Amino acid sequence: MNDLLPVDGTIAKGLFRKAMLTMLTAELANGATAIIDGVLTGRFLGPTALAVSGLGSPYYSVASIVSGLLMVGCTNLCTRAIGKGDKQKLTDVFSLTLVLGVFLSAFLAVTGVIMPHIYAGLFGAGKADPELFSETVGYLRWLFAGAPGFILFIVLMPLLQLDGDTVRPKIASIACAV
Repeated sequence: MNDLLPVDGTIAKGLFRKAMLTMLTAELANGATAIIDGVLTGRFLGPTALAVSGLGSPYYSVASIVSGLLMVGCTNLCTRAIGKGDKQKLTDVFSLTLVLGVFLSAFLAVTGVIMPHIYAGLFGAGKADPELFSETVGYLRWLFAGAPGFILFIVLMPLLQLDGDTVRPKIASIACAV
């Protein structure tokens, strides 16, 4: 970090806005992807696959809440630390966020892979016929296995921008959209 940063908060405000713009773009891309996935699933894979996808969709809400809280909190604290020129606080916040992100995403991944039937029941598949429940369990197992990538992508994207990296966030957003 540059030792000549002004401490009046103007840089922090700009960095926070820039990080939020990236997050907004990523969320819009995720929404468009979800619409496209739904259309393609319903049209080409059939109603059972569409039902399984719908029953598994609360996973995205769970993962988005975890990653969103970490990302917004961390970005806010990091931009304040940058604005004040407090390198130690910046390092501490980043480290804590990374540890929490890894722990929470690993927890979701492990519980989702080991006990997807619990999540399937919580998400409403427990009242479905046995075949639909079974397919939802299999679908959720794979979704939860990807939780670390999904969550850490959301959490780390703005942090890369705060660090001045403009290339990796763009590549990661495009890769996720694809």
